[in-house]
Amino acid sequence: MRLIFSFLALIITSGAWGASFTIAPPSSWVDPITLPDTTTLKAADPAYGYDYLLINHQVNVAESETFDQNAYRLTSASALGSGARITWSFDPTYETLTLHHLRVIRDGVVQERLREGVVQIIQQERDLDRHMLNGRLTAFVLLEDVRVGDVIDYASSRRGANPVFGGKYMEDLSTGWSVPVRHQRIRIIVPSDRPLTHKQLGDSVLIPSSIRSGNDTILTWEGRDLPVIQGEGELPSWYTPYPSLQLTEFKSWAEVASWAVPLYALPDVVPESVATKAAELTEGLSTAEDKTIALLNFVQQEIRYLGLELGPGTHRPTAPADVLARRFGDCKDKTLLFCTLMRASGLKAWPALVNTDYRDHIKDWVPSPYAFDHVIACVSRGQALWWVDPTLTNQKGGALYRGLPDYRLSLPVDRNTDALAPITRPELAQRRMEIDERFDVTAFDAPARFKVVSRYTGLSADSIRAYFARTSLDEITKEYVNYYATAYPGLTSTKPVSISDRAETNTVTIEENYSVPDLWKSEDSEPNILKANFYPQIISDYATQPSTRVRTMPLGISYPVNVLLTTRIHLHKDWEVPLTESTVTDHAFRLTDKMVGTGRLVTINYRWESLADNVPADKIASHVSAISRVRGTLGYNLTHNKAIAAANANTAGTSDVVPRFRFNWMPIVLILVTSVVMFYVGRHFYALPALMPPPVPAPDETNLVGLGGWLIVVALGVIGRPIFCIVQLIREFGAVFNLDTWEAITTPGSATYQAAFGPIIITEVIGNTLLITGGLWLAVFFFKRKRAFPGAFIALMVFILLFLSVDTWAVDTLLKSDEPEKTKTISEITKVVIQCAIWIPYMLKSRRVKLTFTR
Repeated sequence: MRLIFSFLALIITSGAWGASFTIAPPSSWVDPITLPDTTTLKAADPAYGYDYLLINHQVNVAESETFDQNAYRLTSASALGSGARITWSFDPTYETLTLHHLRVIRDGVVQERLREGVVQIIQQERDLDRHMLNGRLTAFVLLEDVRVGDVIDYASSRRGANPVFGGKYMEDLSTGWSVPVRHQRIRIIVPSDRPLTHKQLGDSVLIPSSIRSGNDTILTWEGRDLPVIQGEGELPSWYTPYPSLQLTEFKSWAEVASWAVPLYALPDVVPESVATKAAELTEGLSTAEDKTIALLNFVQQEIRYLGLELGPGTHRPTAPADVLARRFGDCKDKTLLFCTLMRASGLKAWPALVNTDYRDHIKDWVPSPYAFDHVIACVSRGQALWWVDPTLTNQKGGALYRGLPDYRLSLPVDRNTDALAPITRPELAQRRMEIDERFDVTAFDAPARFKVVSRYTGLSADSIRAYFARTSLDEITKEYVNYYATAYPGLTSTKPVSISDRAETNTVTIEENYSVPDLWKSEDSEPNILKANFYPQIISDYATQPSTRVRTMPLGISYPVNVLLTTRIHLHKDWEVPLTESTVTDHAFRLTDKMVGTGRLVTINYRWESLADNVPADKIASHVSAISRVRGTLGYNLTHNKAIAAANANTAGTSDVVPRFRFNWMPIVLILVTSVVMFYVGRHFYALPALMPPPVPAPDETNLVGLGGWLIVVALGVIGRPIFCIVQLIREFGAVFNLDTWEAITTPGSATYQAAFGPIIITEVIGNTLLITGGLWLAVFFFKRKRAFPGAFIALMVFILLFLSVDTWAVDTLLKSDEPEKTKTISEITKVVIQCAIWIPYMLKSRRVKLTFTR
């Protein structure tokens, strides 16, 4: 039906506006520009489709007349369709359109195509889908016989200005383009007693100039061969890649507010219909807040949004009584009606102008009504202000809970306004989502029950209400199932999705119930390993990488966002998971996650907070890196090893499952690599020549030469230590050679997993291998009576003491060893300390040692 209405709007008006334009030469004040010789001008890159030769915009402020001329060459066939369609838009309520020429230049030959009968008038209403009608007309021509290489040159003038601005001039003009532009000129003729405030935003290359001509000032901005600007996707709403020029006669924001005050003036005597409705809505209510909410709810829900922005109606609101009678209006109309209802109830509220996209960035603009595209209301609430938007729907809650978009800055329509004012939003009204997930696992091979309870507040609650209001319950259930099915394939709904709404706190709660048939899965290569993955889908939705990662422009981020996700997994057996926590912080977001398991409950917490609405271009690389870290760690696995479980059950004689053995090559590789390194180190020291001649024994010292005395005790230790270390390595780490065991203790989510297990075991394997190979070399040095033996002996004793101390600290700190194990380890360290205290001085002082180890 909407398409039919739009089509009729085009057809019906096409013949009714034949006299809405004239064909005539431009006014005498226009300064013409001659186009370059296109036959000698090299064409621009055909990929752009257009090669603009001229963009010429001139304004005579005193005459309220604007002249525009555009000339472009078509450089590709893809541009023929749009390039041959010429349009001029104007508002017939206050503007007249004059067409000057429409030329096609081919091979240097000018063809004038503008004549009676070729111009059609239509009323398009481009904003009809946004429930807005502006009444603007479009004159258009569909050029025939247009070819690649042709130059299209057309010019027109519009005379008249919107009377709502009281004769003041203002304009926003683009000074940067996405296609080649060889020449752009902006020329403004303004009476010298009407000074303009102007500002170039962005990286404009147009050069300004100013001259006096009689009683006028002529301002000019001109540039040639403008750089082509390539926009990037995912930009913040307030950022535009194209520079612009702003001009205004308004000197300050106070002057803009003064302009708006009479437009939004509340009637001295409230119309009877409005007063009656206010009394009806507030009957029985005693507090100012309750009355305000009743009036606001009425305007939000009962006055539908539709804007008739015809002529002055672009900025002048409709009378409140008329809005109430017809039950529709735009933001201006609904806000003024709300403020009038408030006055009728003895309460105070006034309109405030905001910008929905550029928000607080308008503070850098020149003062102008064009800085605003929306109107909200400001309510006096004691010493505080309460900002509300009468155009929003599906809202509930009082002053502390009712949501408001992040407008940030406003211009209150009040005679005392002298600057832009910040908009404050209550903390409890912020957009927030709290999602609780619960899994109930009764067996590894049984379906798991999955329940999701989501609580939404602020604008999030408004969005959910609107979604449920316009969508059937069957469709909602289907969409929710498909959402979670991406993480849990085969998931089915066991109950319809339900909603509960707590109006007083503006909280909407959604409950979902599912069955997950195959939560625990194994892979063909590892049939004994069962894994259950718990994936935070909602966090993943926010932790997305930009499509354009090498950027020169900021990246827009959803803001503000505050999501708390808690996943509780109730298992059918004990599952100890050590506490793990991590935080990833970036310029634009912070993600914290925590996992812990005690008894049969494993809990996973995520919190995603957006910290800014954009990522600057110079921080994109670090942002991409941070998102990669987040996505690389999202989700947790719980792992069950059937082989180990079967082995434990067989020990108790209760299982008929025979566990298999898969060899783990990792410790073998560590042992071999360490042994090879020690072989070359030992051979190096074995081959070192003596730096000094050996000591000569005195006649009475000959009995001290040789392996005797206390060296017999040393010999026993030298021989026994490698054997002891080999036995200990096999006894302590034999299970590590089973790949199933290794995966069970090193796989996150396993019942036996601890993050420090893997690194500590690897360190201990390497350390014990060093002790074995070092002990073997020490035995060689001993029986070969090498002079390097005492130093090697001392080094090995010191290494044993340090290794045992560090290993004890690591096990106690990272693995939280129990008291008996801690006492046993401390006893071993004490023994080594005593041995060092005895044998290190012996090696340094003993005459037998010096006379025996001389080679």
